[in-house]
Amino acid sequence: MSDLTGLGPPARPTSVTVAVVLTWIAAVTDVVSSVALFLLAGDAAVTGALAATRAEIQFFALLSLVVGVVVVLVALGLQTRGRWALMAITVVMLVRVGVGVYSLLRFGPHHLTGAVLTIVVALLVLALLWNGASRRYFRA
Repeated sequence: MSDLTGLGPPARPTSVTVAVVLTWIAAVTDVVSSVALFLLAGDAAVTGALAATRAEIQFFALLSLVVGVVVVLVALGLQTRGRWALMAITVVMLVRVGVGVYSLLRFGPHHLTGAVLTIVVALLVLALLWNGASRRYFRA
């Protein structure tokens, strides 16, 4: 999996490219939705629908924003083939799974779609990055 001369770095596997795209989508989604949720936390309709206090909603929004910013940094590392990126993205995606599970348990059906998508995308990114071709790419 190297260039035509055999002297360059290995070509990026499709699984890594798809993982990078999904990671960027996750990062943008995390940041935008966190900011929106933080701004809407004072709305009585939102606090009532989520059965949560303004402080709880703002805490969750800030937690999600921090995760989103970290996902942005890791996406940059994946994109540039940083050796640290594989382990970092593993930790970050496991944190995203945890945030998704917390969101499901705390906010229930009102956040079902977002929580399930968070969990599924994180697990898909992990599967794409921990296959043989992807691991070889990051080790080379």
